[in-house]
Amino acid sequence: MPPCAQPVWLQILEILLIADIGFYASHRAFHAIPFLWKIHSVHHSSEALDWLAAYRVHPLDQIATKAVSYLPVYALGFSNPAILAFVFVYKWQSLFVHSNCLIDFGPFKWIFSSPQFHHWHHANEPAALDKNFAGQLPFLDLIGGTAYMPSHPPTAYGTNDPAPVHYHQQLIYPFRAGRVRESAQDAPA
Repeated sequence: MPPCAQPVWLQILEILLIADIGFYASHRAFHAIPFLWKIHSVHHSSEALDWLAAYRVHPLDQIATKAVSYLPVYALGFSNPAILAFVFVYKWQSLFVHSNCLIDFGPFKWIFSSPQFHHWHHANEPAALDKNFAGQLPFLDLIGGTAYMPSHPPTAYGTNDPAPVHYHQQLIYPFRAGRVRESAQDAPA
């Protein structure tokens, strides 16, 4: 049975899983490959995390991440209503996990992303470096060995090499010569 013939609610769940696997893989690559990190670091350079940080993203980051996340969904033939519903959930979730309220989901904390989970992804602390890549499904980080969520909140956000404040400068920031972030193995303890 093609995906578009399934009930919409089932398609949404399948899209959520497929798209978040793509998001996880893409996001992990943006942290592991130095040039991609320069592009993605624009998003991580926010020193205070709130819902606006969800929109502080380099366009090349958005294009690549969305392509890896959404192309399999389109190729598999999911219905337009299911895709639209997923996009709505994804956008809401992105704003929510970047918000400045550290809500935790208790026993569901490894099933659905919460601000507590995602704030640790943005933490500028060595133990949190390269952790919590999933957008919606934290169990992907458990499977990938990249899960990190202590019960206390992070003490610092941002990067050691902050991106410029102005948007036009952020567009060229990844292409300028300069320091590239340390890998998790090179980070001070």
